[in-house]
Order: sequence, then C-alpha cells, then structure tokens
Amino acid sequence: MALKLARVVLDEEPVTLDDLQLIAEGLGRLELGPAVQERIKASRGHLLRHVADGRPIYGTNTGVGALFTREILPEEQATLSRNIVLSHACGVGRPLEPNTVRAIMFGAACNLAKGYSGVRLEVVEKFAEFLNSDILPLVPSRGSIGSLTHMAHISKGLMGHGRCLFRGREMPVDEALYRVDIKPLTLEVGEGLSLVSGTPSLTGIGGMAAIRGLRVSNMADIAASLSFEALQANPDSLDERVHAVRPHQGQSETARRMRGFLKGSELLSRENLQDCLSLRTTPQVHGSTRQTLKRTVETLEMELNSATDNPLIFEDTVLSACNAHGEPLSQCFDSLSVALSELGNISERRTDRLLNFRMNGLPPFLTDHPGLRSGWMIPQYVS
Repeated sequence: MALKLARVVLDEEPVTLDDLQLIAEGLGRLELGPAVQERIKASRGHLLRHVADGRPIYGTNTGVGALFTREILPEEQATLSRNIVLSHACGVGRPLEPNTVRAIMFGAACNLAKGYSGVRLEVVEKFAEFLNSDILPLVPSRGSIGSLTHMAHISKGLMGHGRCLFRGREMPVDEALYRVDIKPLTLEVGEGLSLVSGTPSLTGIGGMAAIRGLRVSNMADIAASLSFEALQANPDSLDERVHAVRPHQGQSETARRMRGFLKGSELLSRENLQDCLSLRTTPQVHGSTRQTLKRTVETLEMELNSATDNPLIFEDTVLSACNAHGEPLSQCFDSLSVALSELGNISERRTDRLLNFRMNGLPPFLTDHPGLRSGWMIPQYVS
C-alpha cells in the first residue's frame, strides 16, 4: 500500500520545523496556496517593470560580485541568469544526504514564496515538482559561503543538468525528468541570482541538525533515567521544588520528564546524601541543551518565514541589502554544537560511573566474566 503523504501548503499559515521535517523525510507533498501564487506573480511583475524603467538591479541587469558595475544588455539578461547558476555550481566533496537536500529545497521554496524575489511562479513550482517526484540533485557538501554552491547545484538540476537521485537511484537529471514527464526549467531575466542567494542551505542543514538534536535530547533524558535506576540514585535532585526556585524552562522540563519516567521505581534510594555530579546535575545540563534547542528552532522558523534574497523586490523600489547573511542562524548553530556536545560529555561520565565497579557495586564493566571478557570497557574509552 502506498504511503499517504501529508499536505504541506505554503500559504498564509506560518511555516514550522515540523513542515520542514515532513518534506525532508519524504512524508509530505509540497503545494503552493493561492495567496502565495499571487504574491509570486505580483513580485515578478514588479521586477519586470523596474527593469523596463531602466533601474539598475544587482544580478539582473548588472554583473555580480566584483563585476556589479558591468551593465548587462536586455538581450543578455536571461543568459546571465543561466551563467550565474552554472558558474556557481563548483562545490566539492561527498554529496549531502538526501534528506538534507530535501530540506534545503524546501527552504528555498519558502524563501521564494514570500514574494520578494521577482522569479516566475514556474520556478517555485519546479521545486515542488522535483520534491514531489523524489528527484534530488546531487549536491557536493563543500563550497562557498551561504547557499551559493549548494543552491547552484540544486538549481542546475532544476535546469536538467547534472546527476540526481531519482527515487533512491542515481542517474542523470534529464533521464529522471523524462521518466516522470517533467520539463527542465529555462531561466529568464533576474532568476539566476535569486536561486543561489538567500539562506536555504543554512536553514536546511541547520534544520536537520535541530531535528536530530531534539531526538537526541529526548533520548538523553530516557538514558539518564535508566542510569538513575541502575545506580540507585537519590531522586531529590529531580524534586519539583528544587527547580521551582531556579525556574529555567529547560531545567524544569527535564526534571519533569525524568520524574515521569521514574514514577513508581523501586530502585531509587536516598541512602546517598548526595549523588555524583553526572547524576544530580542532569536537569541543569540536559535542560540547558533543551533551551538552546528551543532558541534554535525559533530562529529556524523565523528564517523559514522570511525573505532572504538580495536584492529584494518591492512594488515601488528594489533594495540591495543583506538578508542573505546567515549570522542569526550561525550563532544559534555554534551554540547548539556546544550544547549537544555537553549531552555527550555528561553521558560519558554516567557511563564511566556505570562501569566503575570500585564505586557502583555492579559487575566490572557490566560483564559476567571479567577478565575473560572486557564488557563495555572499550566502548566507554571510545565515548
């Protein structure tokens, strides 16, 4: 029986990380609602009118980068769009994971759907067609700043060039398009820069990291609760009153979850007046990670609902600025990498306590034949 996909509709409702996860994991079908379609069409009209009025527009009728002072003639502007994509498709390294590519493509569709990029509706629909047909361009993982090379390789795929995964099988993009009767995208005026600009790459890669981080955070609370039982920990460190007088949300949430997991346990003990730090600081450490994850998710969702192109196309003007800069995201991701490493650190210390027979009363390294067998000695070294 075919899996019924959830509808993910870009329209008036805010986009969430749950939406990104549905698309990234192949469990959602992307659609463009009527309001989004109208916004995109209006933005395209604004761009074409500004071009016709002779307004200089970066990357549309000028070169890019250090060549921004070079004027591009009207008959060359569509070629410029194509050249921008192909010249930027120079990434190196092993390909990104398929779900990461899906997440980036969804982030790009969200950015363009805000209606400040000036692309045709057909461009945004092509992202939906590829995602819904499970055609994922191969995207080298290493490249330049922001989304440049990642989005260039994806956009090159939309144009029918390069290689892709089609329903899990690698093949040329044009062959995959032929199999599902999809025409490749032909870029027009002002579309090339919009396809490689913005922060979809950061949103996609960071979004997948946050999704995995949330799972790890939840599993860490379960693992810590099991350690509490195995080591007959004192439950006072989880007492609600402790966390009420230091009411950090993540700390309180972790303690609440662990109290729930341990409710009715007959293995906990108050014989130890005070447990080791790797046990009794669990709510504080896990909770801090949980709060960092919360901030990261909030920032990602803000980005999914933002226009991150440069330039931005308005009805009355075109503004060159830098919403394409990823600093709001990158600071969160730096914090998240530290926060998740702390989960690993405290987990390793609890593992050491579980294996240290001189301190825990359990069989050495949790094996029934110490010496003959090393038990969990070496995995703990690795951790």
